[in-house]
Amino acid sequence: MKRACTVVSFLLAVVLAMIQTANAQLNIGANGAFPQPYSPNCVAPTVWTLTNGHYSCQDPPPPPAPTCPNGYVETASPTWNGSSWVGLICAPIPTAPDPTTLCTASVPSGYQLSGSITLQGQYIIGASWTNWNMVPGANLSFWIQYAEGVGYPVSSASDTTYIASARGPYVQIGEACNLQNTYEAVCLVSPGGNLDSVFAAAYGVSNGQCNH
Repeated sequence: MKRACTVVSFLLAVVLAMIQTANAQLNIGANGAFPQPYSPNCVAPTVWTLTNGHYSCQDPPPPPAPTCPNGYVETASPTWNGSSWVGLICAPIPTAPDPTTLCTASVPSGYQLSGSITLQGQYIIGASWTNWNMVPGANLSFWIQYAEGVGYPVSSASDTTYIASARGPYVQIGEACNLQNTYEAVCLVSPGGNLDSVFAAAYGVSNGQCNH
């Protein structure tokens, strides 16, 4: 009887050892979870991966593709060559030029931004461009209608009007006795930031008494 008990104890010990070995191979956790079967020796670069409920040796997924930094736009997309991303090409995003820079560069030949003028009896305009749309009480449609009337290009009534003081050829304004060379330089910029028109309109008194 004692011999039989010894044999049974030995068999139980063997079975317990086999179960522990199997658990270790199957990577069973202390709480009985079954997260992953025993991993074979996958050949690099493949790794032991779970896909559709089955584990197998597979190539590892690539890291996130690189992107262009702020201020740049992608002109060629990157591709994965099996070990790294290659082929990404970025180009600087072109910045829209300052409208007043466009205006100054397009002042008609023979005219120069200088001096100052007073508009509507209160707004002093100098040699630097003034955004007429930002002037309180300004007649925003006047110069757009003027440009359309004389045939200068205008995109829409939403054009932004910039005005500056300029000097140009001497002209006689109306019945004034003296020749004058003061002008209002006008620049019309479309809502998209494109230059529509730049022109100069004579500015000054149109009548007065002459001394003969």
